[in-house]
Parts: sequence; structure tokens; C-alpha cells
Amino acid sequence: MTIELKVLKAIEDKGVKFLVAVPSESGTPDRLFSAEDISLFLNDDEALFAKHHGISREQYRDWSDSEYSVTCSGTTKRRLPCKNLVPGGYRVSPETWVALQGRYCDLHEGERTPTR
Repeated sequence: MTIELKVLKAIEDKGVKFLVAVPSESGTPDRLFSAEDISLFLNDDEALFAKHHGISREQYRDWSDSEYSVTCSGTTKRRLPCKNLVPGGYRVSPETWVALQGRYCDLHEGERTPTR
């Protein structure tokens, strides 16, 4: 089903508001969007959510897939990815999630810090 942008704009001009539930670390609050945004949403909902949060589509997908949490960038003794969370990395906003990428959990950060 394709709804042309001009139809969405005509509906919007008549006073219709477009309300979309946007997934976030704290639930799915409703947000108002423009006709242009709804056109994007109908084609690719993740692209709209990423735009709303100010991150790329790939970052949005990774943030969402991680359940909004940041895991350690270290590896275990078996050379598997560490599954511990970084300090302050539990259920965080997209902005914080992006900023915490590449960080380490307390255990691996301690291993990286030289001892005196």
C-alpha cells in the first residue's frame, strides 16, 4: 500500500495529527510527527525512530537489539565477547549508548589500567 506524501499533507492540512509510539529505553511514548515523517515511517519505521533519536538507522537497530544497554568491549579468557555491562550502561538513551560504545566493564577496565 502506497500513500502519497501529497495525500498525507492534505490530511495534515485538515487538522489531522499523526501520533506514533516510539520505542525507547523507558517504554514507547507517543510523539507527534509531520506528514513527511509519516511517509518515511510507512516505508521504514526504524528509519523514523532513528531520525527521532538523532542516530543512524544501524545505530538504532543495534541500540534496540541490545535492549538499550551497553556491553563490555573486552573478551573473556576463552576469547569470547564479554557480556558484562559497562558502568552506567543499563537501559540508556541513544545518545548515552553511542557515547559508551568501546568502553569496558569494571573487570576489564581494571585489567587495562597499569598497576603501580
